[in-house]
Amino acid sequence: MSLDITLYGRNHCSLCDKLYEAVQPLALELGLTVHVFDVDREVALAAHFGRLIPLLVPGKPGTMASPLCQTRLDAPAQAALRAWAAGNAHVSNLLSSGL
Repeated sequence: MSLDITLYGRNHCSLCDKLYEAVQPLALELGLTVHVFDVDREVALAAHFGRLIPLLVPGKPGTMASPLCQTRLDAPAQAALRAWAAGNAHVSNLLSSGL
């Protein structure tokens, strides 16, 4: 069972592109599915996020959890992503085994 993370960003955003490129190898290593959501597709989200993007958030688009990182995937953000994935992989394994 794959875990999901969402990159909230904008088209033509160089920081968004850089965060996407940085997270791909780690997502592959950790078995994560990366969803990209353009906040400008919805007026309310564009107003809410403003200049806070890019944000990497656990879950599928629409999940409003605390961000794992903003702007860049530095060492603390990588550690947070690894810890989140390790903890949630355990829960996913339990759920997929029928417990």
